[in-house]
Amino acid sequence: MKGIIFNITENYITENYGEDKLDEIIADCSLITKEPFVGPGTYPDDDLMEIITKASLKLEMTIEQFFKKLGHYTFPVLASRFPNFVTPYNHPK
Repeated sequence: MKGIIFNITENYITENYGEDKLDEIIADCSLITKEPFVGPGTYPDDDLMEIITKASLKLEMTIEQFFKKLGHYTFPVLASRFPNFVTPYNHPK
């Protein structure tokens, strides 16, 4: 998984639940990756799933609920960073 997705996930948690909550979630994770996630890097999918699983538990929601909230947050961020993927289209299909 590309680091940008990890960074967006971290930003989502921080903006909506606070930096302390992000630190608490990361501290509870057993990540394969030991260094900070950077946008251009590629990291194991298992690390992202570990963060999402711990976040859903700590935030008292299902994984599905967390993914839905993260998706609503993520799409506009990706669209603003990579407008060439969305601007030439009139419809999501």
